[in-house]
Amino acid sequence: MPDWNSPEEIAKDTVVFVKLQHAMAGIYFWEFLVSLHFEWDFVTRKRKLRWPMIFYFLGRYTALFTVITLLITLNAGTEYMNCQALYTFLAVVGQTTIGFASVNLAIRAMALWGQDKRVVVPLTVLICGHWAVLLQACVVSARMVPGTGCVADQTKPILLMLTFTWSIVLDTVVFMLCAWKIIMTGVGKRTNLVDMIFKDGLIYLFVAMAANIPAAVFVFMNFNPVMQLMFNSPAALASTIGASRAVRRLASYNEGSVNIYTSGGITPQHAPTERSLAFARPAAPQRQDTLHIQVEMDTLTAADDGAAYYGKKGSL
Repeated sequence: MPDWNSPEEIAKDTVVFVKLQHAMAGIYFWEFLVSLHFEWDFVTRKRKLRWPMIFYFLGRYTALFTVITLLITLNAGTEYMNCQALYTFLAVVGQTTIGFASVNLAIRAMALWGQDKRVVVPLTVLICGHWAVLLQACVVSARMVPGTGCVADQTKPILLMLTFTWSIVLDTVVFMLCAWKIIMTGVGKRTNLVDMIFKDGLIYLFVAMAANIPAAVFVFMNFNPVMQLMFNSPAALASTIGASRAVRRLASYNEGSVNIYTSGGITPQHAPTERSLAFARPAAPQRQDTLHIQVEMDTLTAADDGAAYYGKKGSL
């Protein structure tokens, strides 16, 4: 059993810590770049900005600031660098990144349940408590290590453990609510939105939920200050990636199509339609001499009502 607080062990852990953070930074930069087209749709007004998307953008960009600040703290080579200020800022943006990821997942569950108060009120209470814990855990002490950069030398393990435990509980509740809704809907009556969430949306929820488990375990083990923070940033970034993909998937789902039937056959002509949470169901074709037109219409359901949360793309 190694002496986890010995200078040699802390030095080895610091090397692993630095490499892991650089790897996660590269993953998040890639994820950020490949999904910029979603932001561009709002800039060009192809999508309407709705209030839940504010939390999406806040989570996405606080995660970006977390990565940039983390790389600065790890690669600063001057002894005049203010490590304490950098790590304080890193703690704030890192904790808020975790909070926004959980908020985005919770909003998604609210949308799936049609803003049912029995779901909205308990989730809102959990979110408020989560943020109260997050903001209290933004205290960390750091120092400059020659040849390595800024490293943490003192944390609040109890608050950190409570932070990640609360995140796991909140994300698990959201995951179970979404899964429960799918089961309640039933295979034969399942709407298109619920089908979509069952196929790949739950994967993103599971990733966001599971990302906090390693961070909670290492904080609980309390080996040394470096090991306590080993998986904090990876947990925040993985949760943000999962939550952001879940939001984009739901917001991009309202793509419609128009099928034009002619005497010579069927010619599908896909066109995005203006809708809240309406999903296509084919109507019976109307026969008019040589031209038959079938327009895919949408039917609102209680579960579908929440897609209006995330914006619309295009118009019919």
